[in-house]
Amino acid sequence: MSKNAYLNLLKGFILLSPLPFGCVGKIFSPLFYMTLLVLSFAGLSVRDQLKTERGESVYFAFQNRIKLFTYIFFGFLLFQIIPLPIFILKLISPATVKSYFLISEQLPAFMTISKVPVETIMFGVRLLVIIIFLISFIKINIRIRELISIVNVLILSAVVQSLFGIIKYALQSDKFFLFFHQIDKPRKVEFLTGTLGNPNHFSFYLEMIIPLVLVLLLLKINLFESNNGFREKIISTFNQDKKFLFSFIFVVILSISIVLTGSRAGIMTLATTLILFGLLTFYLTRSRVFRKKIKIIFVTIAMVTLYVGIKNTSDKFMRTNFDNSGRFLRWPNSMKIFKDFPLFGTGFGTYKNSFLIYDTDIGGKWSTNAHNEYIETLTDGGLVGVLLSMTILGLLIYSILKMWKVRRHPRIRLFGIGILSSIYAALFHSFFDYSLRIPSNSFVFILLLGLGIKFVTYRREFSESGFPRKRENRIKTNRGSK
Repeated sequence: MSKNAYLNLLKGFILLSPLPFGCVGKIFSPLFYMTLLVLSFAGLSVRDQLKTERGESVYFAFQNRIKLFTYIFFGFLLFQIIPLPIFILKLISPATVKSYFLISEQLPAFMTISKVPVETIMFGVRLLVIIIFLISFIKINIRIRELISIVNVLILSAVVQSLFGIIKYALQSDKFFLFFHQIDKPRKVEFLTGTLGNPNHFSFYLEMIIPLVLVLLLLKINLFESNNGFREKIISTFNQDKKFLFSFIFVVILSISIVLTGSRAGIMTLATTLILFGLLTFYLTRSRVFRKKIKIIFVTIAMVTLYVGIKNTSDKFMRTNFDNSGRFLRWPNSMKIFKDFPLFGTGFGTYKNSFLIYDTDIGGKWSTNAHNEYIETLTDGGLVGVLLSMTILGLLIYSILKMWKVRRHPRIRLFGIGILSSIYAALFHSFFDYSLRIPSNSFVFILLLGLGIKFVTYRREFSESGFPRKRENRIKTNRGSK
């Protein structure tokens, strides 16, 4: 397959990922992973693969360690689903044997650590598809213009989702797509949901995109040129390119949409992400005046966001029953699972089955997730599972951060700031929700990791506009340096 064809398929998938893959319906999840797998194999078949001078695949920091821990993690998943002799299981996970007595008085000769091996297998398959996509994306030789075009499509998708959500909110439509599909029984529309159906999941999706819009905004005003003042830069940029105004509008639309979701975690995440983005950008600018203004601008925006957001969600806080239902009951009950299954957990993907006997929610709803990504990983995988998964993710993020720090080109560094801020937003919000388990959100997150690696490992020299110089100019520069 040609690279252009693959990129067009990828951009189409980005646009469609919130719809229908933002849903957690039974048909949409398998369809998502099947489509992503096809896209991954298409990426692996692209002829224009990125090679180093030694003819090896593109290298990024800690690549071998990440591979090693990934293999170990899948080995651990296999360990969770392999039937073990009952006497061994009594030694390594006695609560597993004990819980079996709740449904049967007679023990089998062999049992698995996973309470529902099929769910653990499906978890492993979904994770494997995502990893294959990341590998295929990293290996393709994508130019800087093409990377930026992918970022633009991500932003376009988020803006379209926001506008769609605002229209639904204004018309008080509780239907899913194009106002004709009823999700549930008729209800009052209080918060923005887009097509993801859940305000928290929708807010999570938008939070990962906003830092990318800010990157393009700062690039357009030539932030790193110190010959003009900040106001002069904005005026000059607007006179030269009227499309510059759209970047401002997009930031406003996405920020308002997050506030209108009423997501407490989303609003806190947005505020802290803006502060982080401002502080990181602060250290890139040469002018002290710019540094001061950037700090004031981003801190002010963050404070206004918190004020408006807290005011908008105060009723939601007041309606929360902290004693008898919700996250504040589910979290301590979930930790009881970890207490009983501390080492190997109950099996990845089995939370909804394991939590049944620990659930004391008076609401009577079946809790399918812990509403905390880290607690759910702890209950499903125990200490071994959470250490392996956090090590892999930590090495990936630290790899991007380590390579970003040594880059000197300001535009590459700014893109690195945007992607690191987006990753931070996803990880921070995950303390309060399970949005990473929503197909469209998991896809955007893994794509951000791939974009981060692609940007920080981009080895070509750049012109002042941020795009690659012509080959002959690079050769002259290299000869001159010699």
